[in-house]
Amino acid sequence: MRSKIIYVALFFLTLLVFACKPDGKTKDYSMYQIAYNVLLDNDSGNYEVFVMDIDGSNKRNLSKSPSVDWAYHAHNGEVYYISDRETSAGSFLLYAQHVDSIKPRRISFVRMADSWLDTRNDGSEIIIKPHSMVDSVFYIIDQKGALVQKVDVGLPYLNDPMFVNDGKAIVFRGSETAVKMDSAYVDELYYFDLENESLKQLTHYPESDSTAQWYHYHAGPPQWNPARQMISYSSMQNASYSIFSVDLDGQSLAQITPDGFSQGWHDWSEDGELLIYDGTPVGDKENHDIYIQYPEADTSIRLTFDSWYQQAPLFVKIQTDE
Repeated sequence: MRSKIIYVALFFLTLLVFACKPDGKTKDYSMYQIAYNVLLDNDSGNYEVFVMDIDGSNKRNLSKSPSVDWAYHAHNGEVYYISDRETSAGSFLLYAQHVDSIKPRRISFVRMADSWLDTRNDGSEIIIKPHSMVDSVFYIIDQKGALVQKVDVGLPYLNDPMFVNDGKAIVFRGSETAVKMDSAYVDELYYFDLENESLKQLTHYPESDSTAQWYHYHAGPPQWNPARQMISYSSMQNASYSIFSVDLDGQSLAQITPDGFSQGWHDWSEDGELLIYDGTPVGDKENHDIYIQYPEADTSIRLTFDSWYQQAPLFVKIQTDE
């Protein structure tokens, strides 16, 4: 039965990878691979960064270290991840590793927060969140770890920055309450213009919904979809995580994925059509897997089939445009 399920999934995924465009021509997504994070050993807390082809085949361990390695960004065939491999447990530095390489390169000695990050200017600059013991603002650094700019958004809690508008602004997860366990803590998405240093709140968690506890995302880490000019994010609403979208004016709020199946960390293909995410059926404590779908599709295709926790997938584009 298991092999039959996998066969059927791969058949439909083949149709997806070579999807028909409106003009009848075939769109090729084979230039993409998918990086994702796997909890290999729960007792030791060993997370590894894995990579697979877009059809779910050729799964392999990229980071290969008995430490915490967690991928938060990909650009030009490289996967950017935080790791405590050279430090004490929980003290993260930033690394990048090409999917065809066996060793990462360390980018910075700045102690990192557990946070998503992003690049601009063809990858030459990186926005990161330093650990709170280092600083309380975002840093923009270069590929050698040198500080380019400090970004103070004026909030007591800030995390998960994402460049938008060709790197002229950022969207991030923030709160007016610094401590997550505080009963007043609610994380929302904010827009910050880097040129005029103006701040605008984009999301507003429904006051009528009480299903998000302090440890849940009210508004999860943002993902920018430039092709559709929208920000997507996960949110615990109606007792399950779903993926929502909002534009840069805080308008056009929409729910992308349905209730009843928890969808969390996610990423978009460059053309804004393919969506990958980690998900699990509500109440299922055994399976936490990677799925892929078109935004308009009614169903998703499961890419991983085992009992490991597999999370936070990223599109890794290998072939650059000519």
